[in-house]
Amino acid sequence: MLNGQAPGGWGAWVIRHRVGVLLSWAAAYVILAPAAKGLADRLVASTYLRESESAAVEDELTGAFGSVTSQRLLLVARGLPHANSSDRDESIARIAEALRDVPGVTSIQSWLSTNDELLLGTEPGSAILVLGVNAGTDSPDSLVIRLREASTALLDQLGPEATLKLSGTHALSLDLRHASSLDARRAETRALPASALFLLIAFGSLGAALLPAVFGALAIVASLGAATVVSGWWVPTVMLQSVVSVLGLALGIDFALLSVSRFREGLAEGLSPRLAAGQAAERAGRVIALSGSTVALGFLALLSVPVEEIRSVALGGLLTVTFAVLLATTLLPALLSWVGRGIDFGRLRGRGRAKGPHWIWRKWGDFVTDHPWRVLVAAGVPVVLLCLPGLRVSTMTPEQEWLPAEMESAQALKDLGDIGRSGLANTITVIVEMPEGMSVLEGDGWTLADSLGRQLMRDQHVLRVRSLPVLAASFPVPRAMFLGLLPDSVRRELVTPDADRARIDLIPTEDASMTVLAELVRGIRSGSMNGLAADGVTLRVGGIPGYQVDYEDVVGRALPAVIAWVVLGTFVMLALGFQSVLIPFKATVLNLLSVGASFGALVLVFQDGHGLGWFGLETPLEGVFPAIPILSFAIVFGLSMDYEVFLVGRVAEVRRDPTCESEKEAIVEGLSRTGRVITGAATIMVIVFAAFTLGDYLPVRLLGFCLAVAVLVDASLVRLAIGPALLTLAGRWNWWPGVRPLQRGSGP
Repeated sequence: MLNGQAPGGWGAWVIRHRVGVLLSWAAAYVILAPAAKGLADRLVASTYLRESESAAVEDELTGAFGSVTSQRLLLVARGLPHANSSDRDESIARIAEALRDVPGVTSIQSWLSTNDELLLGTEPGSAILVLGVNAGTDSPDSLVIRLREASTALLDQLGPEATLKLSGTHALSLDLRHASSLDARRAETRALPASALFLLIAFGSLGAALLPAVFGALAIVASLGAATVVSGWWVPTVMLQSVVSVLGLALGIDFALLSVSRFREGLAEGLSPRLAAGQAAERAGRVIALSGSTVALGFLALLSVPVEEIRSVALGGLLTVTFAVLLATTLLPALLSWVGRGIDFGRLRGRGRAKGPHWIWRKWGDFVTDHPWRVLVAAGVPVVLLCLPGLRVSTMTPEQEWLPAEMESAQALKDLGDIGRSGLANTITVIVEMPEGMSVLEGDGWTLADSLGRQLMRDQHVLRVRSLPVLAASFPVPRAMFLGLLPDSVRRELVTPDADRARIDLIPTEDASMTVLAELVRGIRSGSMNGLAADGVTLRVGGIPGYQVDYEDVVGRALPAVIAWVVLGTFVMLALGFQSVLIPFKATVLNLLSVGASFGALVLVFQDGHGLGWFGLETPLEGVFPAIPILSFAIVFGLSMDYEVFLVGRVAEVRRDPTCESEKEAIVEGLSRTGRVITGAATIMVIVFAAFTLGDYLPVRLLGFCLAVAVLVDASLVRLAIGPALLTLAGRWNWWPGVRPLQRGSGP
């Protein structure tokens, strides 16, 4: 290749068309960069489980019932004047009157309108107003903003100690979007400078350090912009933005680092900038593409899970991997061919650093290949021990307050607990479908609805039952007169127009945990509660507890299929890439070790509480969010495969060289040439993932912790110790059935 011609294949194409590559990317960013800025306003916080029972209940409330208050917001008032009941009632009336005029508010329930003491807190001067809302053609965000503006305007009239805080689905969605966006920006602000500083130390020049950092940022912008375009057809959740930020920095920098390292290696060997850039695009590019494919495979598997939150992560991951690979294999080599030796701009030390393998890694390679069993035991035992606690991982929504503290909607939920009314936020909704021909408003239908409500009220964790028969019992008039006087809006909330279905709301007690409520939901659905079974009657359960049960069940059913798809798909992909059976088998086992180690660390820290204070939590979590194990497995399995491809690809390249005399020589040479790249790439990933463990949104913090631990363990004990030891023990059987494992010149 010293004749001035670029290598054939992909590298030659990129360098030959580098002007077109640059212009194409410039045109893409003219579209994607402005679009990326508008993504945060399009995301939603809540997830919707299609074809789930809780979703069916919500659809019935807005459809068959025609209820205009199926969506509710809670306004929590504290510090109201309470010298006497008339002062308190006057304040509640003033609040209700002001909010009733806000467009989108369809009804307001308070102590004054219902005479229900549940809407008065146990703390003097506290009250809850239940707002039935319907945004209509307007956005829910605008409705929440208008309500908050109206509430703020009231504070001066209510006294200096008064607070009004809004919560509910729409309010949480708005607040979580803003909190997620802020969290991502803060994490990027922490991770980018730290990553650039590490790259500066690792590469020894400002130019070589800045390029990977810039490409990490470019991957984020492109992915967010593309997600904005996709949101025109399907609206993702706030998790997408966090995942794009996490993986955009990690993969964007990681893949760019490989290309820059191979480019500088080519320059050190005396190649011209164009030849070195073509070699980087050809050799490192093939490994980057294979690595990116293994990561993408996990996200493709996640698309099969019918949970919008998980599919949002999958979409964000696929976009990020795609752009990170494309940028590192097209735009970066094109730019490098122009930058040339300017890559060493701001050099801290001489160029000799880029020449040849580092002697420390060669020495380590000699030790591993001379003592494979000793290394295997010494490195394998700690990893296996760390995996064991992972068997105890419990999946559930934590009972502790885990929402970002600065969110008004989260503060409102905390206030509900402080005034002894948190059960209002966890109401269980039961739809009772009567036998054919039976009416809720007459005879046996009325008796049946009343009986079901009374039976549910007997549960020790149910504080109050709200239904049509219960409401009628509070009025000392005949049923016919009561039904005649009942406002149409209230009737539509509790019974369908043709009276074939009734709604029963169960308000839980203060001490009822989400675990207990989940058991209650399962008991109602299964009919295992005594007295609930009735011929021809169908019960459907929704509300937040019903949704949590559906979420856990859907994710639990999907996990085995995702694991099987990822493991089998990765095995096949590596078998085709390396044309070997043992290499993909070994890689799969090692990946499972890395995943297990991350789960074990998650349990030790967040469930058992060891070192929990480092993460700003005071008490251990009873469990981790149901989505964390399935997300961690799919992402970690692909990420940890990167280093296997980096190492084995280079070993295979050396082994094909006619001058290579033994498997040991190939392993030592491959390890010496990739050890610094693997540790550098892994350090960048750990820095990025660790930055996201310091945020306020707990699910992202747990995910970032899992990824950081997995990469740390994988790139140290697994790939640089256990992996080379197994390669040594397998010897020539690594490449069985004897076909070349990769095409020539494919190492990173």
